Amino acid sequence: VTEWRHIRASAFKKILYLFTFPFYMVTFIPALFVAIFKKDISWKPIRHKSADSGMAEQMQKKDDK
Repeated sequence: VTEWRHIRASAFKKILYLFTFPFYMVTFIPALFVAIFKKDISWKPIRHKSADSGMAEQMQKKDDK
């Protein structure tokens, strides 16, 4: 409400967002509980072909020096 004039959207959109934002935030509750209570949490690398080939070449160049 205090930033009403600073938000660059129509009045209709501002009111619409006012009512839809809480719904959007509620959708994060399941993810929150999974993050808190899941026991087996580990980082898993995501392999990208283009990045892997370039990175392998860079690592090999560093090893050769």
